[in-house]
Formats: sequence, C-alpha cells, structure tokens
Amino acid sequence: MAKRTATEFKSNASTRRKVCIDDANSHHILQFLQTDSMRITKFRYIVELILLNKTNSEQFKKEADGVFAMIMFKGGQNIRIYCKEQKGENGTCFIIASELLEKKKNQRNSHAENSLIQTVKQYEYDIRPQSK
Repeated sequence: MAKRTATEFKSNASTRRKVCIDDANSHHILQFLQTDSMRITKFRYIVELILLNKTNSEQFKKEADGVFAMIMFKGGQNIRIYCKEQKGENGTCFIIASELLEKKKNQRNSHAENSLIQTVKQYEYDIRPQSK
C-alpha cells in the first residue's frame, strides 16, 4: 500500500461522509477544475450528492473494489476523477479525490485507465482536517 495524505474538502456530519482531496494532486485537480466555471460547479454538485449518499452511476461509478470515478460531462469533456473510498473511525466514510483523468476517450477503460485505477486502489490515506 502506498501511504499518502489527503485534506478534508467538505463533510456531512449526519451521513458521516467526508470528501477529501489527495494532497500530492490537489493543486493539479483544483487548478484544472477552476479553469472552467462549469467544471467546478459540476464537481461541487457531485460532492454534494456524495455527502448526501444520493449518487447514481451517471455521476459516481464504482470502478474496482474501493475505487470510484466522479464522471463529469459524459459524452463531452468526459472528465474523470478517480476516488479512493476509505473507512474511518466511528463508521466515517472518506471519499478521496485521488487522480485526475482530463479526458476519457473510449467507452471501455483502456490499459492506461485500468493502470490508474489499480494505482488508486493501492493508496492508503492519512486524513488531515480542513484548514480554517
């Protein structure tokens, strides 16, 4: 397991779900999303659905055991953010935005995408609280 750190992005106490961003990739992920207002809006929308536990496979799809993909603009920009699901104390569920795929080109996962999913699957995170 590759040990990494992630910082809380947003949480929901009633559902005990927290969305975090991988510290090593947070600058790249957020910078990419913020270059287009529609991207950051869609990201925030999916984060809210995750926190409320109301996602469907159009926005948040299981790719492997413990790995999910945030799906943005399917059929258009087709952006993916691969996320690691990790359980914490007291039943808290952490969803960590780990790796960005700026454009998925095929319906099926390519070798490179499968490799990225397997890499994310190997990540294990220490979660840091959101800075005030």
